[in-house]
This record gives sequence, structure tokens and C-alpha cells, in this order.
Amino acid sequence: MDSAVKDNSQLENDHLISALKELANQLRKHDIPLIVGGGLSLYIRTFLDKKGRSPRYPRRVVQRSTKDIDIFLTSDLIVDSEKITTLRDSLEHLGYKPKPNALYFQFIKEVKINDSTREIEIDILSQPPQDKDLQKTKIRNFRINPINIDNFHARLANEAKGINFGQLPVESFSETSGGEKISNIFVPSSFNYIILKLHAFRDRKDDESVDLGRHHAYDIFAIVTDMDKNDWDNAVEHFNDEKESDYIKSSIEIVTEFFSSPTSLGILRLQENQLFKKYDSEFSKYLTDFISDIKSLFYIS
Repeated sequence: MDSAVKDNSQLENDHLISALKELANQLRKHDIPLIVGGGLSLYIRTFLDKKGRSPRYPRRVVQRSTKDIDIFLTSDLIVDSEKITTLRDSLEHLGYKPKPNALYFQFIKEVKINDSTREIEIDILSQPPQDKDLQKTKIRNFRINPINIDNFHARLANEAKGINFGQLPVESFSETSGGEKISNIFVPSSFNYIILKLHAFRDRKDDESVDLGRHHAYDIFAIVTDMDKNDWDNAVEHFNDEKESDYIKSSIEIVTEFFSSPTSLGILRLQENQLFKKYDSEFSKYLTDFISDIKSLFYIS
């Protein structure tokens, strides 16, 4: 195992994982799922996956660190006032406060770890509601919440329309500690993760405050090079079922513009990423296959 990768027992003590488990246990009895995206989703995969490596990508791409927990709400959940109230109240019960410059869709709290203080941030995002349920929500710009619910929003993510297609349950947390089974934590499929990160890159590629999207390009590289046959089969099924959807069409446009050639901006941003540069002598050999693979995923010739 790469020295930069922890084992499951070390993962068990990670403060973000502990916070995620704490929230999941609070919500489990209310049948509220937590679909975890962002860097933490990729981080979790490092420890849960037992799949073999493709001979084209022999070194597993080292996962970057992350500072927050991205939670995606499903279309059924965002219109359920009772469950959203439970989620809001659970965050408050666990000590989370609305982040001052992102009220009611980002929540923060401080925790003590040994002799230091760490901040945990939870970002709430949502799959779009189904058309029949639109009247049950309030949508203002990028914010969405059920009607009659105050002090809670989610960031509307249209690219998450297929977030529950092929999602993977995360149950190893309880298995490693001998605790009660945690049945309500999930991570998106590899294909969904790529879709989310493609849109994140497009939206942040010119934003210096988030490193011009370099870490999003790196995350896309990490997940594509880690896909196995099951991931590819899932991607084919997902694409064929949803290829007429706006979020698939926009994903195709993003790959075509930013990831389809060695001189595309996404590939240049990837090569500028610090972790990529650390392993440049090996990772650079992967670029031709990576470009071919990401184009194949979206049927781009």
C-alpha cells in the first residue's frame, strides 16, 4: 500500500469520517440517506475499494486531502418537509451553525483533536425535484428548500439529476469498529462523480480562490484511472438511459471543450496540480489513455 494511503483503522479515526458517522447515526432512524460527494467521496473510495488495477494505470492516484463534507439530497428528500426539518434540527443538535457568508446551505462547527482545533464544514446540495413536485419547493437562483421550511437551504445542482443512479452503500465503517451497521451512507457511482466534477471544473476554472479548478481536474483524473469493469458497465447503462438529459449533454460539451486533447484547458490544469506534479514522471504516461477514456465514457469520437 502507498505510504500516503491510510488503512481502514486509521480512516476510522479521521475527524471528517467521525462527523459523517455521527450525523448518519442521528438520521438513520428517520430513514434519511446521506449521499456523500466531493473530495470526501473520493477519499472514502480509497479505503473501501478492493478492485484490481488496470495495467494501463498501475499506480493508484494519490487522493488529495479535503476540508468539508458534501451531502447530496435526493429529489424525494428535498420535497419532504418533515425529513428536512429533522435534518436541519439534527445539524443544530450536533452543534453545527450556519456559515456566516453561506447562510443555511453550509454549516460549520469546531472540534478538538488532541491539542488542536479543527473546523468541520457540511455543504448541502440537492438533486432537482421532479416536475410533479416543483410546487412543494421554493427555488431562488441556486437555492432550494421545501415550502414552509425556514433556516435551511440546499444548493440546487442540476448536474446531480442522476445522483442515485448506481450509488454505492458504505458499510465498512461499522464493520471496522464492530459497531452497529450504518446503512444510510452512500457515495455516487464513478460516472456520477465524473459528471459532478466536470461541472465543478467548468464553474471554477477561472476562479483563483479555488486554484482555478486544478483539484477538480485532478479528481476527474483520479476516478477515471480507478474505474473497473463494473464501473464502466454502470457508466454505459447510465449514459444510454440518460443521454437526452441536459446534464449529460452539458457533460459532453465540457469534456469536448476542456478534456479532449493534450492542450485542452482541463488537461493543462491537471498537469499544474501539485499532486500530479509530484508523480509527473508516471502520471504523464497516463494522459493519452485518460483522454481517450473520458471521451469514450461520453461517446465522443
